[in-house]
Amino acid sequence: MNSRTVLALSPHTDDAEFGAGATIAREVAEGSRVVLVAFSACERSVPEGFSTTALRTEFLNAASVLGVSDMECLAFDVRTMPDRRQEVLDVMLRLRREYAPDVV
Repeated sequence: MNSRTVLALSPHTDDAEFGAGATIAREVAEGSRVVLVAFSACERSVPEGFSTTALRTEFLNAASVLGVSDMECLAFDVRTMPDRRQEVLDVMLRLRREYAPDVV
């Protein structure tokens, strides 16, 4: 049983799954604690006719399929995230303190 903590950071709700989904699933299968954090649910990018929570719901469902039980979907606006650089950094520092990851 692996006892390491893996922190997967995702700017948007689908980036970690598309970019590292197989690695995330493998880490879970090997016993790692995987923490998945999306910084933006991209509410303003959801196509007309869909709920503004659609991407947040998909993020939670994808994490569940991958076997991840520790996840956060933050509320940064995708269009203005670069302007909130310090707030993003503060979140990353909090995540480091809270989860003490072995791998990011």
